[in-house]
Amino acid sequence: DVVAVEAGTERPLPGAGLTLARSSESDPLVPTFWFGDGTRFWPLTDAEGRAELPYVRPGKYSLTVQRDGYMTAIQLVTVTAGGPQVLRFELAGELILRGMAKLGSGVPVKDGTFVTLRRADAGDFLQAMTEAGAFAFDGLGAGDYLLALWPKSPPIVGKTSTTKPLVELPVTLRPGDSKTVDLVVPN
Repeated sequence: DVVAVEAGTERPLPGAGLTLARSSESDPLVPTFWFGDGTRFWPLTDAEGRAELPYVRPGKYSLTVQRDGYMTAIQLVTVTAGGPQVLRFELAGELILRGMAKLGSGVPVKDGTFVTLRRADAGDFLQAMTEAGAFAFDGLGAGDYLLALWPKSPPIVGKTSTTKPLVELPVTLRPGDSKTVDLVVPN
């Protein structure tokens, strides 16, 4: 059995989809193909956030639980003979960061200006182009980020560049957050 609840509230999550795939010994998150496409799908979770996975043979699997508006959860599972197991998944709400990039006068920046979002503890970043000054990032995890507005394409990670962002702003996202942030370029 699988139980899916919302992280932090313990509220059941009906309508969460489940995917079970046999795990590879070399990389347990890469499914080994079986039954043609390597995956088996079960019905969505019910009103109590529960779903049954009957007739699963003993072995190692990766079980994925996903629902719109929530971060996907993956758990490595070892199924043994001799009785049912209950697997609990806590899905964190998907975090969204939206905003406007504006000049000091309040006028939106031109279309095609780049906005980047980088985790404070990592070099990788997400990138979005503005449209009428607006930008959005979704599917984010909780943590500390650095939001930056660039006059043109941002520098490539790992390469030395003299290009500096027009403005940078630290942003902290917590579970359940959906924030709106304005990036204002000083005059």
